[in-house]
Amino acid sequence: MLEFIEEHFQIIILFLIALVAIYVAYQQHLTRKKSFKLALFDRRVVIYDALKDFLVSFQRDLTIDFEQFREMRRQLAGAEFLYGPKVIALNQEIIDFAVEYLTVQDTLKEVEHLSEDERRPALQREKALTLRLVAALDRVNEAYKPYLHFSRVK
Repeated sequence: MLEFIEEHFQIIILFLIALVAIYVAYQQHLTRKKSFKLALFDRRVVIYDALKDFLVSFQRDLTIDFEQFREMRRQLAGAEFLYGPKVIALNQEIIDFAVEYLTVQDTLKEVEHLSEDERRPALQREKALTLRLVAALDRVNEAYKPYLHFSRVK
């Protein structure tokens, strides 16, 4: 046995070095994979937080701050690459509700120029949009939930 080791010492050393190199390469692969998942998770959280903050602000104030709305839309850019179709559709629905809410608010600012027949539908639409935007936070939490677990990042 000792003779075998002496004869093939260089081959054994090369084999051990190759095993160590394979192990190091595999560890680097795992590290890169975890790093990618972390970056993906971080970007997803930024998008979720922007939408959540917008909706929480709306629930608190029952009005839309245009600058916050613009910032939320900017943060949502690229979400289609990070989330599935249900989340993307929900994001667009919330944006559409917010835009319509802003439009109704602009209409109601001219309240003294509106007749009762014009004011009533606008107020009803404002109420419906308010209820939808208030309820949207629960829908957002539910839709984003599968994407906000680091251990399950796909």
